[in-house]
Amino acid sequence: MATENIKASDPHSEKDANHDRRGDDRDPNIDPYLVIPYYAADIGVRPLPSTVVAWFCESIFIDGVPHTGAPLIAGSTVLISAIVKNAGVKPAAAYIRFYWLDPTTVFTQADLADGFIGQGVFPASIPGSSGGVMSVVESPAIAWEIPDDIPPHICLFAEVGCPGDLETWSFNPVTDRHYAQHNVNIVHAMPFETTSFFFSASNPLKETALYEFQIRPVSREALRFLEKQYRAKAIPVKEDTISLYPVKAGSEKNGQKLHASLRPNEKQLFRITIDMPELRNNEFLAVEVEQTLTSTREEQPSTGSIGVLFFTESEREE
Repeated sequence: MATENIKASDPHSEKDANHDRRGDDRDPNIDPYLVIPYYAADIGVRPLPSTVVAWFCESIFIDGVPHTGAPLIAGSTVLISAIVKNAGVKPAAAYIRFYWLDPTTVFTQADLADGFIGQGVFPASIPGSSGGVMSVVESPAIAWEIPDDIPPHICLFAEVGCPGDLETWSFNPVTDRHYAQHNVNIVHAMPFETTSFFFSASNPLKETALYEFQIRPVSREALRFLEKQYRAKAIPVKEDTISLYPVKAGSEKNGQKLHASLRPNEKQLFRITIDMPELRNNEFLAVEVEQTLTSTREEQPSTGSIGVLFFTESEREE
């Protein structure tokens, strides 16, 4: 289990850096304050900055290195772990849980129960922060035998907690520091053809809710991040080449922004389409879909997202 100490800094405002956690009911000056970091200076301020790719957390590891979304081999065994920080002053007797899911924008408790991989308990408490320096620890690695029926595209999901800083059951990495996801999907497509990708959306609330779904090209800041991860060149996506469809009997509506009313725990299947240009072997396209709660009855929309990277060529080394 690797450990290191880092200075706390953050791309949010100075006010945030002084521990205004935007509605978080835990005080890092009193309690443990666990974070699965999305970037080096992440101290747990949520929601995540708009420049951070919420569907790609570098802190989730497969066999000791950040996962890239490469397909996992059914029947093989891998070690899954994650980086965790304690930004609070008290030590944290922490545990971590891992899950796998089909590509989905927002998760329910039932989704996670079906895809539970395992739980690890840190062998020693994660030290509290002191003088602006916080502890960074790699979790115990959990051996995971890849199921025989695992699909080529999955989401890896991590959840951390401890006595005094319990997980919240929000399952929302965008707004909750206890959660992180690797929800990026790699698709190989033929040039000059329309390619499809399917994903699900869920309603984790206890009441029917109206959600907005928007597909869009990934931002320039996110593209720079992805270029470093994949050592490839991102080609800007033209908005008129992408569409989003609900996969529902009798529904032919499509566009870049759709609305759907979902009952509690209901799942809805959607299809992304993209008109593929000709790309070189080291080039890719990237799009994302964001799901946002439109009801004003909630203080904060429950939001989820998923990313899809499109390459041409039949094979590509990860």
